[in-house]
Amino acid sequence: MDLEIPEAFQKDLTCLVCLNFLLDPVTIGCGHSFCRSCLCLFWEQAEAPASCPVCRQRSEQTNFKTNFLLKNLVSTVRKANLRQFLKCEEHLCGTHKQTKTIFCEADKSLLCLVCCQCQEHKTHRHCPAEEAAEESWEKLTNQMRSLWEKIQETERNLKKNHRGTYPWMFYVYRHRDMIRRTYQMAPPFLPEEEDYYVESIVKEGQNICKQLRRRQEEIIRKKRELQEIHKELIQMCSKPDVELLQELEDKLKWSESAQLHMPQPLVPELPAPPMSGLMDWLNRFRGILTDAYSPVPRAVHEHLPVLFARGEALVSQCSKILGCSTIMPLYIERPQGRVGVFLDCDSGSISFVDVAKRTLLWRYDDGVCTFPVRPFICTGHR
Repeated sequence: MDLEIPEAFQKDLTCLVCLNFLLDPVTIGCGHSFCRSCLCLFWEQAEAPASCPVCRQRSEQTNFKTNFLLKNLVSTVRKANLRQFLKCEEHLCGTHKQTKTIFCEADKSLLCLVCCQCQEHKTHRHCPAEEAAEESWEKLTNQMRSLWEKIQETERNLKKNHRGTYPWMFYVYRHRDMIRRTYQMAPPFLPEEEDYYVESIVKEGQNICKQLRRRQEEIIRKKRELQEIHKELIQMCSKPDVELLQELEDKLKWSESAQLHMPQPLVPELPAPPMSGLMDWLNRFRGILTDAYSPVPRAVHEHLPVLFARGEALVSQCSKILGCSTIMPLYIERPQGRVGVFLDCDSGSISFVDVAKRTLLWRYDDGVCTFPVRPFICTGHR
């Protein structure tokens, strides 16, 4: 038996943002309910902290579970409205004067029971119109949620890539200056190697900067594309069930296709050519530091300035340095083998070299080591 749904009751199941029936309804702390997508979009566009679109009460929670009671009530109302719609005389089958209660998935049309058995449609897949409509609303809900998550992902990628773009050239030029300071302490017969190395670093840094900017543009274009699709899906929420059944599939394919390729932020690394001359000079100071507590007799030359460690090396500086220095990311290639640590006692500086590639990883400024330094090597293994 079909029931007449009171208009006042249907109004209570309406989203106060989009004015359509609640889709994937969520109820916030103040008691008002909205479509999940409407609430997320409202909060993203609002400059103020998250608050109710109706009463403006601030919401401390921003991640809500679906209100299944409201969702089931909306489903019941939709089914009742669809039955009333299909029973209207103008929507009856023109040939058999029967109610079109069957949905043909092949040609996206509504059929009566007699038509679905005819030669044209009998080989097609059919299902009850109410069931097909409910399934379509569920697909739309899931697609909008997935699409919104991808939009948020692009926003995070945009910020992450942006953080890499701005400090990048600052790092490149600082790396260049660091290289020149390092060569200044070496013998004066390496100017050609110094010029070649510095020129290579700056040129490669500029190329990577262009790549970062191009990737930034790709992420921006992807975000705009996803936002446009999201707007289209929001507009689908106001469609009658019959139109939704006919048009949704193309929109879903469009959305799914757009989400297949998501440009990721670049993690820049500054490759460096070998510094053969400088490394040969540094290698003159090479020594081996053994464990002070080893039971094996050791022959250690005290105050040896260089330590070679196997594996990924992290040097822990004293809290005096960490407490007063701003942390700056180092965009260097991860060493695959040993890392050399060079302590310059005269200038009070410390340098790290990639032993396998014979290149300088980083050199801290003069005077950074104004106190006794002991090497601490962390291999990353637990």
